[in-house]
Amino acid sequence: MTKYSLGQITTVVSGVLQGDSERVITDITFDSRKLTNPEHSIFFALKTARNDGHSFIKSAFEKGVRAFVVHQGFSSDLSASFIEVERPLYALQRLAEYHRNRFNIPVIAITGSNGKTIVKDWLSQIISQKINAAVSPRSYNSQIGVSLSLWQIDPQNELAIIEAGISKPNEMDCLAQMIQPTMGVFTNIGDAHLVNFKDRKQLIKEKALLFKGAERVIANSNSLMLINELKSLNVPLYTWGISEGDDVKIGISKFSNKTELLVNNSTLFTISFTDDASIENACHALVTAMVLKIEDTTIQEGLTSLESLDMRLQVLKGKNNCTIINDAYSADLKALEQSLNLANNYAHERPKVLIISKFYKANSADYTHIKELVTSNQINRLITIGIDPLIAQNSLNASEYFTTVDAFLRSKIYKRFNSEVVIIKGARKFKLEKIAQRLQLKNHRTVLEVNLSAFTANLNYYRTLIKPKTKIMAMVKAFSYGSGTYEIARHLESLGVHYLAVAYVDEGVELRKKGVKLPILVLNPEPSAFSSIVENNLEPEMYSLSLLRKFKSYLDRVEIENYPIHIKLDTGMHRLGVEASEIQALTIELTSSNHFQVKTIFSHLAASDSETQDSFTKLQIQKLKESADLISTALGYQPIRHICNTAAIGRFPEAHLDMVRLGLGLYGISSEEKIQNKLMMAGRLKTTIIQMRTIAPGESLGYGRSFVSNTITKVAVIPIGYADGLFRSLGNGNFHVKLGNQTAPIIGNICMDMAFIDVTRINAQVGQEVSIFRTPEDVSAIAKVINSIPYEVLSAVSYRVKREYYSE
Repeated sequence: MTKYSLGQITTVVSGVLQGDSERVITDITFDSRKLTNPEHSIFFALKTARNDGHSFIKSAFEKGVRAFVVHQGFSSDLSASFIEVERPLYALQRLAEYHRNRFNIPVIAITGSNGKTIVKDWLSQIISQKINAAVSPRSYNSQIGVSLSLWQIDPQNELAIIEAGISKPNEMDCLAQMIQPTMGVFTNIGDAHLVNFKDRKQLIKEKALLFKGAERVIANSNSLMLINELKSLNVPLYTWGISEGDDVKIGISKFSNKTELLVNNSTLFTISFTDDASIENACHALVTAMVLKIEDTTIQEGLTSLESLDMRLQVLKGKNNCTIINDAYSADLKALEQSLNLANNYAHERPKVLIISKFYKANSADYTHIKELVTSNQINRLITIGIDPLIAQNSLNASEYFTTVDAFLRSKIYKRFNSEVVIIKGARKFKLEKIAQRLQLKNHRTVLEVNLSAFTANLNYYRTLIKPKTKIMAMVKAFSYGSGTYEIARHLESLGVHYLAVAYVDEGVELRKKGVKLPILVLNPEPSAFSSIVENNLEPEMYSLSLLRKFKSYLDRVEIENYPIHIKLDTGMHRLGVEASEIQALTIELTSSNHFQVKTIFSHLAASDSETQDSFTKLQIQKLKESADLISTALGYQPIRHICNTAAIGRFPEAHLDMVRLGLGLYGISSEEKIQNKLMMAGRLKTTIIQMRTIAPGESLGYGRSFVSNTITKVAVIPIGYADGLFRSLGNGNFHVKLGNQTAPIIGNICMDMAFIDVTRINAQVGQEVSIFRTPEDVSAIAKVINSIPYEVLSAVSYRVKREYYSE
């Protein structure tokens, strides 16, 4: 851990300091929600298109931060230190650049269209036992992310591996100035991030700016456009590929369950992947490790371990009502901070247990930092694995300490965990994933994986489509379209959405019990649940005069005034809503007492995704505006107006009004191709093969004998059926599942709990993973077969299917 005084930082960023120049700073932050060491943190008040960090200074101060970098002219009466600069983001980047220049170590920069994060993490994994490297956390590759990545370099590091990404021209120069790489990896070039560039050549030229001054840049010679453009820019290339002219020649031989890589016709390496993307990523990591002079045996050990390397921060349901935060694959302090932040989101007054292993080449300063994180994050119990007992006791105040994971498991103390949040964090070699496997609740081999990072990316994309002042209501009804209500709601709350919407009162009550504090709109309130609505501070939709009068009577009886409600108008959907002819009567009811505070006035579009119905959609929008104006005039104030659903956000920007309702788009699916290309699929439904059998010609399969084999057929049984959300109509060859990159038809009738797939042409085996859907195209294909829409496919995934949450 490197320490700076505020006086030093002021000099580096060319600022003006008001406050204590001797205050010691060890941490950088720009998010008041994510503070791990506030006493020694400096808060950069960054301005973005949607937020101004200066608005969150008070929040950060209340949480213990006493040092801030602010824009010139900012004034505050808080008892804290302020460094005034012309641009806080530029100041952050200059501080990161200065910090990087303090260390005379090799720095590897990784860029490209795809695979940056995986190559970085795989390379880190391969070299981890030989080189102490500072590595960019997760996907920290932006103007801010690179700054934070560089900040974590410390004197113990022998190497830094930094990921760099851009989304528009003129961004890479700044990243290059900060990183100053000695070596580079250019993974590939594709259409990702191409939206703000004329063509791929311009994108390559911009990304190549990263490597000014680099001694060599590793690239795949098979990408001819990339190689030719880099050569024209005089980039010092070091290529790998299948030709004799490459610096490293790699012969690639694919088998059913592995790929062999023959390097320079002499050294054979094996990886467990067979898809092209993973092979390319592994080759980049392999060649970079060779350049770093890592021994062949060490490289192979690293490549072998990639088979089970889970590059994700997972949130799992544990036994005894525990929540498991599993981050067992990496050991660095920045990633520990992220794990603890995520745990805090899920704790809601539950005790927190941290199980942590020894970090590679950790020193006394590192253990001091860990202890500070344990204290500031209010960890109730610390358990160490592989850390010297004296350090565990004296430096960390550990509750229990074990030499190995097996020793911990033999102690069986984990059986006493109850209603706790358990954070598992450590170095890969300790195999802490065995602890996660033991603690995890296992009730079904079929799993819906939910990518929380996809929700973040999708929300941020839709934010680019609306004005900064336009609010967002996130739809989390129907179990968050099958993804899990509480987990998604808490994540969206942390991302700063303004409202949540559920269908029924019970959904809202459950969110309140789990600690969700955002305003929650209940779309279908029932009079019998009025007391639960009020007790849990939920906000009901009033879709008829009758319902409004009943709620008014209830509020009068319990003597409540100014209760928040939402007025639903029928502008043409003809499902729920107050009719235009009832507006006058509505305003009389609203203004005849002080029982109501109208928060929003809204309506529901009937066909916003259909171009042929645009005239009708525009009529609905106009009707809402007119009726809302009448109601607002009668009320004497302007409630929030909203009518746009996910499809309308992209197609009718003039109708964004004061708020938009974001539903299916959050989950990574859009009816518009140009928007779909910008979204990340948030859910993946998968299962495993539980039995293999061979069917002879003339033999039948399953209920009704709908499948009769014409030839010898190899069949795999998978534990998913129509009770899990695998529609019965997908059987009998109507839909194909995926085993890696190969497809297999579902044959016979789908049972309640199981289904059959034809794997005659696939080298399948028991335990092999089978994907039901993992892309928007998969979901659309299912919807087409069942003659429905993606909403039904996602929301049909049964409650009994286990949800696993992770962040990339």
